[in-house]
Amino acid sequence: MSKTLVISDAADIRDAPAPFNNPRADIILRTCDGVDYWVRSSILAEASSVYEDMFDIAKAAPAEQYLRKAGIPVVSITETSEITSLLLRFCYPVSAPIFTTFAQVRGVLAAVDKYLMESLTEAVKKHLTDFALQGAHPLLVYITAYSYGYEDVALAAARQAVVQKDEQEPLQDTNCPELAELTAGAYHRLLEFYRTGDANVLPSVQFLSADLPKAATRPPMASYRSTEWASNSASPYPFGMPSADLTLYTCDGIHFEVHADLLRIASPYLRFILSGESPSQPGMPVCERNKQGRIITITLPEHSRTISTILQYVYPAERPDAPTDPHAASLLLKAVKKYDFVAALEPIRSSFLNFAEVEPLVVFAIACAHHWPGEARHAALVLMRRPMDNIYVEEMEGLSATSYRLLLQHRTMTSTVAEDFMQEVLRAVISSRGESDANCTWLPRLQDGVPFVWVSCRGCPADSVPGRFYNPFGLRKWWCKWFRQVSELLRSTPCGQTILDPQALGSALTEAACICKTCGPVAAVHLQHFCQQLSVALDVVLSREMPTRLVFF
Repeated sequence: MSKTLVISDAADIRDAPAPFNNPRADIILRTCDGVDYWVRSSILAEASSVYEDMFDIAKAAPAEQYLRKAGIPVVSITETSEITSLLLRFCYPVSAPIFTTFAQVRGVLAAVDKYLMESLTEAVKKHLTDFALQGAHPLLVYITAYSYGYEDVALAAARQAVVQKDEQEPLQDTNCPELAELTAGAYHRLLEFYRTGDANVLPSVQFLSADLPKAATRPPMASYRSTEWASNSASPYPFGMPSADLTLYTCDGIHFEVHADLLRIASPYLRFILSGESPSQPGMPVCERNKQGRIITITLPEHSRTISTILQYVYPAERPDAPTDPHAASLLLKAVKKYDFVAALEPIRSSFLNFAEVEPLVVFAIACAHHWPGEARHAALVLMRRPMDNIYVEEMEGLSATSYRLLLQHRTMTSTVAEDFMQEVLRAVISSRGESDANCTWLPRLQDGVPFVWVSCRGCPADSVPGRFYNPFGLRKWWCKWFRQVSELLRSTPCGQTILDPQALGSALTEAACICKTCGPVAAVHLQHFCQQLSVALDVVLSREMPTRLVFF
């Protein structure tokens, strides 16, 4: 994209080369890097109504109010000379412009969109799929297609990404600043297509637009109907006491008669507002004063249900019901954080985070949208315990692809840590042969130093292990099969709970009972004990590896 430069001196100004230096021009376009383009307004006005309006204003303005050069009005634009030269060549009857970099295509396309040059759109658009251009990475092409809604270009970019799969780094590892322009939903659909490995497969869904059946069928929350409240009480108990001295108005017209002193104690934010010293600024609550100058009403932008729920934590009243979905909980948490209601913060935050156990990606997306690092990190930790490859939620359409990529990168890092941990466990098991080792205090072991049966047994087949793990006694084959299976599961679900996978555990114990009289009777006790300790040890390692300041936005 073009960069805005500052022209420090008139000496830095220079004229553009032919054909944009014609003295018969009636308008001069001055680029942000100090190049003057002498152009004919009649030609550019035909291509852009925006240019036409700009030129009419410049020509009609008095000479003392508008910069002129040789008597010709000078119109400053934000594009660079590189982009302007390419753009003007599309308008003038001269040889077609030649693009050498993809950045030039993006810059010209942005200018075409800015100046409403619809007639030039297709001429510029066809260059988006010229992957021979410098910097024309499939991901950047896809992002550009998303920005302008070009589904056909998005499909071409996705197919090119698959074609170049063996030539470039994995698509999910590719990063660029422009990724912030893309939603996680569109990014997810690209990665799903990329994983198929088949450039000729027909996508099952459109890349750039999402079908959101849940949002379309989701009924409005009953608790958000103002008529429900108005029919019962305009200011429900306990917010209508005769001793109340302040009225809170909500966006749906409900008013709450409350006690100002109680709000001053509960909320430092409202204490500042009620002090009367807060300046009137956009976003600040609207206040009304009485004749003595005391604030008697505050109009809040939140809904009555949100304010009522929060006030029930402030007043010594019955606690409200828990929110029914993460979106409702996030509205409460947003308001609590905004007004700094200390007493309500922890219970409402906990109610929001409880949904992470059921819908972790939804909670992650909402937390990122509100820039809540702690809540996003909590949801990310939960997501490490779930397979993520095919997970999609509607909220990803409002989540930045940058945040989603950071989540995937952390997932990859966590998987690597888990894999290294399991390799270290295997080394320790083989080298220690079940004996006590001061250097492996974290290694699971039985009481009194009794070796695990898969180390001590000699009655069932041993597994062949790599030479670097050579052990003349060998580990039992059924246990090694279980170990490899769990290690593979940890690639997609890197957490301690995966080690306790009941299917893998059951298969191993069944095999041990069938093939060995020595292993069978004790395998369940030994392996379950080993799994429990190993699960805890892995979670400790993973929590240590996840930075406390890790942010996803």
